This record gives sequence, structure tokens and C-alpha cells, in this order.
Amino acid sequence: MRRMAPLRSVVVVAALLLPSLTFSQDRQLPSIRDTKGAAERDAFNKAKCIFEAMTTAGNSLTVPVIDQLKPEMQDRIKRELEEFDVVSREGVKACVGEHEVYELGRYSYLEDMAFAAGSSCRLRKAPAARFERTPNNNDGDIVNGAVRWQKVTNEASLRAHPFFRGQADARKMLGTNLRLICRSIVDEYGSKGTRFPGLVR
Repeated sequence: MRRMAPLRSVVVVAALLLPSLTFSQDRQLPSIRDTKGAAERDAFNKAKCIFEAMTTAGNSLTVPVIDQLKPEMQDRIKRELEEFDVVSREGVKACVGEHEVYELGRYSYLEDMAFAAGSSCRLRKAPAARFERTPNNNDGDIVNGAVRWQKVTNEASLRAHPFFRGQADARKMLGTNLRLICRSIVDEYGSKGTRFPGLVR
């Protein structure tokens, strides 16, 4: 899965996380005015909380991309990434609990299948699932933000992470049966969902 990428070197991670001029300031964030009903509003508020937490964490990263390969910047990059890791984790923990992180892991697997190119699922993402990158170019969507909830340092901590447990459980339970996946994502994450309502329509 795309959210289970191996740990990378400091320089590569920094290049992915540091602010970038490529972010379009014209990009429209989803609005709570676009939500329908209490479930979508509740999910939207959690997603917005994560988006803001990741934006705040991204402010820790200040080395311009052009300077990231300079040897004299490596200590500073390492310190900033450590701060980013702490601030993002604390921020996301303030937005969602362990059970919600598990459910977002499960949703992540269903989302990847249900919204894949050529999928026959007739679904749309609700506003909570439409946050993308933050102004400082960090992943700010509710799913990738949930990954930050717990630090991953090795295979054991990866398996223990509630997000990745949810992802693995969904994969085992539903496999690649698209009809079952389409029905499950609506039943579990739709406006009357049983797991984390308000993410899909």
C-alpha cells in the first residue's frame, strides 16, 4: 500500500516534507458548508483538525530544497525532522483516538480499491475526505494524517500501529472483491456508517 513506504534517509524525507513553491495558493480547501448532516460535519471537523496539525508541524521544516544536499545543513535537517515528527504526532493525537486511527486504516484500504481508476463503485468523497496537501506541502488529508498518530521505527511497531492493523484486517476480510468493497465502504463510512461515518457519499 502507498502508506506503508519504508523509512527513508533524512535528505529524501526532507525533500518530500519541506515547504515547496509548487503548492497552488488557488487550491480550494473543502468547506464545512458543503457537508450534509451531523455525521459529515463531525468527520469534517476531525479532518480539518488533522490538516491544521500537519500544517503547524510543517512549519518546523525551514531548509529550502535547494540547500538540502549541502553537508552543513544535515544536522539542521535532522533536528527539524525530529521536531516535525513530535509536533505532527502530538497534533494528530489531539484530533483522533486509537480506535478512529484503526478505522481510518481500514478506510484507507477500501478507499484505494473503491476509488481506483476504472472502479465501478459509484461513490464520491464527502468533504472530510477531500483535504489534500497543506500550504507548506505536507500530506494534510485525514488518512495520511492518521499514519502520524504513532511512531514507526521497525517492523514490530509497524504491525502494532492501529492504522496498519486496520488496513491489514480489511485486506484479509475483503480481499479484492470490488462489489463487497463498494458496499462495505458505504455501510461503514457513509453518512450512516457503522465505523467512521461521513467520509463517502
